[in-house]
Amino acid sequence: MDTSLHTNLVLFDGECNLCNGFVQFLIRQDKKQLLRFGTLQRADRKFQNQKSTDINTIKRKSNTPTSVVYIRKGRQYMRSNAVLYILKDLGGIWLFTQIFWLVPRSRRDVIYEWVGRNRYKWFGKKTSCMMPTPELQSMQHHQTDYR
Repeated sequence: MDTSLHTNLVLFDGECNLCNGFVQFLIRQDKKQLLRFGTLQRADRKFQNQKSTDINTIKRKSNTPTSVVYIRKGRQYMRSNAVLYILKDLGGIWLFTQIFWLVPRSRRDVIYEWVGRNRYKWFGKKTSCMMPTPELQSMQHHQTDYR
């Protein structure tokens, strides 16, 4: 995968209502239009035979239900690191969240994994992946190769 084409790419669980809500929040807050989006389900199909960015490797590394992966400047971030980098890149008021870098990653990830294990029970699950709205499709920065 050419990571230069996928800088600031947010991969999310397209069936998860919590993840979809987070993506809708990001779309509204992305004033700089930096973020692009794709579902893990579609990325998984796209990269099944590619070795450079293997979504199955990301899933194995995460060792938890993976709900958000952030590919930023050619590097992959998961769990709480992904969320903190996404919020950092949004800038503005969201920079206050950077204080959470002071909390050890292992502790942040315990909370992330707890929410990840319970997200379907608490927020529900869609029967199919989120499809971009016409408005979202018209926004060039949000279009991805995973539709």
